[in-house]
Amino acid sequence: MITIQTITHIGQVPLALTTHDRGALSQKDFDLTQQIDTVGGSLMKTRRLRQLIAALTARITPDEQALLATVLRPNERRLFEQMPLFDRRHSLDVYQTLVQAGHTDQQLLKAALLHDCGKVDDDGRPIPLLYYGLFVVLKALLPGLYWLAVRDGRGWWRPFVVHAQHDQRSALLVEQAGGHPELVAILRDYGAGCTLQATHLLAWADNQN
Repeated sequence: MITIQTITHIGQVPLALTTHDRGALSQKDFDLTQQIDTVGGSLMKTRRLRQLIAALTARITPDEQALLATVLRPNERRLFEQMPLFDRRHSLDVYQTLVQAGHTDQQLLKAALLHDCGKVDDDGRPIPLLYYGLFVVLKALLPGLYWLAVRDGRGWWRPFVVHAQHDQRSALLVEQAGGHPELVAILRDYGAGCTLQATHLLAWADNQN
């Protein structure tokens, strides 16, 4: 079993410091916290760049196509195939991360493949790749504008609604496709707080990719 925990310290220096805490540190320790902040930001940028490159170069092999036919039922496979190639590639990577970690639960592995199927709107249109960069920037710097776009939801803002609701949409689509109740429960919990052990595992694998 994988234990999910939040790392709050590197050495003796907290990652998140109040103004009072920073005032109590020596200049050497303060410089170290600045270096940690810089490294953290660089790692996030590197991860986003890696995700963009992966999306642009995504492909699925014939062996992986054959695997999908054995793991997913026909209705579930249709949900998977509706996703754009970069989301299908990502979902397969999440699946492989769980398998390589020794997880064999069928519903957990199906959840890995279908957790983003709700990123397709009711007309079968996926969120354009260009929007993902916009989502990241707005949620980090202008979250109010992101949620304003979600509330509007018209025209160019429609992908914001689909993105904001995709966890719940994924659970609903899988349920409508006749997915196993345990699978639906994992997907629903993923968008509602991650209280299940299986959902923690899914979140862990998702964050690796």
